[in-house]
Amino acid sequence: MKRRIWIPIVLCLALLLQPSLAQGGSATKNSSVSASETSGKILLNGSGYRVEITSSPFRITTKRNDEVVMSTVSSGDPGGPARFMIDGEWYHATEVEIWHWDGKILHLGLATTSPDHLLHVRLVPETDRYRIIASVTDKNQEERIKAEQLGFVYDLGSSGHWYGHGETSNRTQPWPLDSGQVRNSMFGPASYLMIDPFWFTSKAVGLWVDTQSLMDVSINDKNDGLGKFFIKDTDAFNAVVFVEKTPKEVFYDYIGIAGKPEKSDNVYEQYRLPLWNTWAQFYEKVDQAKVIEYAEGLAKNDLSGHTVQLDDKWESNYGNFTFDTEKFPDPKAMVDRIHELGFDFGLWTTLWINQDSENYKLAEEKGYLLKDAQDPNQTCEVTWWNGTAGIIDLANPEARQWYVNKLKTLMERYGVDGFKFDTRFFDERCAPRSGFDALDYLTLGAELADQFDLQGAGIRISWSGSQKYGFVTRQVDKDTNWGSLQAAVTQNLAISTIGYPFVTTDMIGGSLHGPPPKKETLVRWAQASSLMPIMYSSTSPLGMTHADTGETNDYDNETVVLYRAAIEEHKRLTPYIWKQVQRAVKTGEPIMKPLFFNFPDQEETYTITDQWLLGDTVMAAPVLTEASTRDIYIPPGHWYDVRNGKIVKGPTTIKDYAAPLHKNPVFVKLGSPETGMVMKAFRSKNKRPLAWFEVEGHEEYVPGNTVEVKVTFVNHGDTAVENVELSLTPPEGWTIKKKSKTKFDKIRGGQRGTTAFEVTPPSDATPGVHQMTAVASYKHRNKRYTEEELLSCKILDPRQIPQSRMTATATSEEEGRDPAEHAIDGNKMTMWHTDWSKKDPLPQSITLHLGGEYRIDEVRYLPRQDTGTNGIITKYQLLASTDGIHYHEVAGGSWAQDKTEKRIRFSPVDAAYIQMVAVEGVNGYASAAEINVYQAKR
Repeated sequence: MKRRIWIPIVLCLALLLQPSLAQGGSATKNSSVSASETSGKILLNGSGYRVEITSSPFRITTKRNDEVVMSTVSSGDPGGPARFMIDGEWYHATEVEIWHWDGKILHLGLATTSPDHLLHVRLVPETDRYRIIASVTDKNQEERIKAEQLGFVYDLGSSGHWYGHGETSNRTQPWPLDSGQVRNSMFGPASYLMIDPFWFTSKAVGLWVDTQSLMDVSINDKNDGLGKFFIKDTDAFNAVVFVEKTPKEVFYDYIGIAGKPEKSDNVYEQYRLPLWNTWAQFYEKVDQAKVIEYAEGLAKNDLSGHTVQLDDKWESNYGNFTFDTEKFPDPKAMVDRIHELGFDFGLWTTLWINQDSENYKLAEEKGYLLKDAQDPNQTCEVTWWNGTAGIIDLANPEARQWYVNKLKTLMERYGVDGFKFDTRFFDERCAPRSGFDALDYLTLGAELADQFDLQGAGIRISWSGSQKYGFVTRQVDKDTNWGSLQAAVTQNLAISTIGYPFVTTDMIGGSLHGPPPKKETLVRWAQASSLMPIMYSSTSPLGMTHADTGETNDYDNETVVLYRAAIEEHKRLTPYIWKQVQRAVKTGEPIMKPLFFNFPDQEETYTITDQWLLGDTVMAAPVLTEASTRDIYIPPGHWYDVRNGKIVKGPTTIKDYAAPLHKNPVFVKLGSPETGMVMKAFRSKNKRPLAWFEVEGHEEYVPGNTVEVKVTFVNHGDTAVENVELSLTPPEGWTIKKKSKTKFDKIRGGQRGTTAFEVTPPSDATPGVHQMTAVASYKHRNKRYTEEELLSCKILDPRQIPQSRMTATATSEEEGRDPAEHAIDGNKMTMWHTDWSKKDPLPQSITLHLGGEYRIDEVRYLPRQDTGTNGIITKYQLLASTDGIHYHEVAGGSWAQDKTEKRIRFSPVDAAYIQMVAVEGVNGYASAAEINVYQAKR
């Protein structure tokens, strides 16, 4: 059935009084704009641009100085340029049947592929922009029809590269947008993603869709080269096209409409120091003891922060607003301890009230929850990542106050200082309260959150007009890999350039339940974040055990030192960052921005994904991959290379810039009003030396056997350190002997000092994991520093060949996630797995080079230990070789499909290599958590 909205028929009369294109039209002018028709085109001459409307096939082309800067597709292209959906069917405009210029507005009457509908398009010219309004009418033009979708389709290439939009997803953020594929069919004010209906291009045009309704947005979806912008359930498409000289001017045009921040919600200290949140460190498996240990570790190792924030799963149930007493037996004591350590304390909270919570029935009975959009007599039921719930109706004053009182009770009872709001304030499945709309709920959510200290976590509120609140914007959760770090950088640029300047990445290292981030990823993420407005931390560089998989990363002392150095550099930059914050409040200017904002004439800047400007004076060029070199583009001007102490003149590209893990490339623009301030921060003489220690040989021991352990002090600082002392404390009952000196009078910058120890476990040492402690202390500029690391060491079965001596290869592996080496890493929660795509059918094999030749008689296979079963080997062959070329079978057989360890015993053979062939495995895959090899008894 057609949905109709009656409108006056003045438009119909106005159009009928105008000559058709076939008859020819005359130009009518006012003081600044004019419209005319020539050679089948209607020309609208605005201030700084011209719009050309091709009558048949219909197309709208925008030009600046005769250059095409934006164009719709043609009605001759599949689907057409102006499209609408009625009763589930798509139609599009085909040609201009009639037009009229009234001196202010250009009216177009368009034929369509629908036999029952016409399209009315109005273009309203203004200085450096024009508004475009489209509506569907019946064929008599007497009534306006509400369309299921209505909008325009643009040729992306006509405008160069596209930006804006906001977040695209957790894992990807194409920059520019047209370099990827973007589709969001629920693009609207209540979205959890940070989005605005604003896009701009490298050719300095922009598109703002003026709506509060849901949209369906596609940008190069399926590599079609098209930008599709449709409003859902509407009687009119209303947008503004900006035409400027630079992309930055387009941005400011939009800010002139959307508004700039009225304040910064973060205070100075929340820019200076990181927020430490427990989520990625523990996920839901968090408790009081873990939180205290986490905070104590940070404090002991000088890993600064302003707040420790307890994230999800502290409540007895979602909506109870009470602690789980089994996990948190004494919350007040926990909070007091966090305060003693110098941190504020915060809690995660949400507006979702789960149906099985203590408060759901009460909230429903009192009308505190949003009603259903389809049936206003029913409570709106929403499914979120932690269950099925209702949402607090913030438009109900009583409900809002009830919720606020719950939070204030937590503050008063336990000393909670603030909150992280992780929630949607509205959901399209729900009905707004009478007199309110979806956008009003963003305002209500902002007003609610503004009553509390958000502790640098901000809230996720967006859509045109939300800029004024000045909240910090934290990104959607990211994986723990390099791709997510890269997406975090471009996502900050995307959010910044739609008007939200106070940005932070997701938690440093990622927080989307992936495996613990590798050391290099964690350090590089911290380094990149140090050159952003805000640092948001979770994964501790002291180490973590993944809550879901049990996979452990015991990061080393270098990780701690480099992470700490990133924090310290960010702290020294804070006066400069604070100046950018004040500028953002005054002008709306992004703090973290793409290079083309300041260098629009440099074509290279429009596709750079791994460099940005922090203000106008600092250019960050961090390493966002596992590489230790990178190319760096230097814009026009003179730039100081902070790490190498050189001046570089741009524009130029530095090829293969050396950037080992301790070096975070950054440049300072010389001649800027803020150059002195920034140079002082980077050249500070009060900074802690970039020095750490490394330990070799401590991992595996055989009872009674002596192992040499080396402790090396590394000074990567610019100046010497003095009175260096290295020590190693083994587990109780073990013996240790110094093989070389443990004290060094001086170790100069760029030099090392090594101490060797002989460590012997007792002959009756119990197999398993033990711990020893390594300590390095040194003096620098009359101040004493101490570094300490707790080391894991494993006592092996005397017959077990140490995995540390082995290497592993496989005929198939899931590269980057489940490689062959995971079968010999000592961690039962990681695994080798054949390629997930099934491109490598069984049989497949894994080969272990034992690191020497042994006489062996047993191999043990541990199937994967996580929740999955794919790849559990059920039929196998075992082969051995002394040269890695000629193999012979030593065993074979079948196994039960379970997760118990399997033992393969055989007659003793000499082997330097063993090869396990998976003949059959669950669902056609092969996998192994651990493979261990044992020597025959002598």
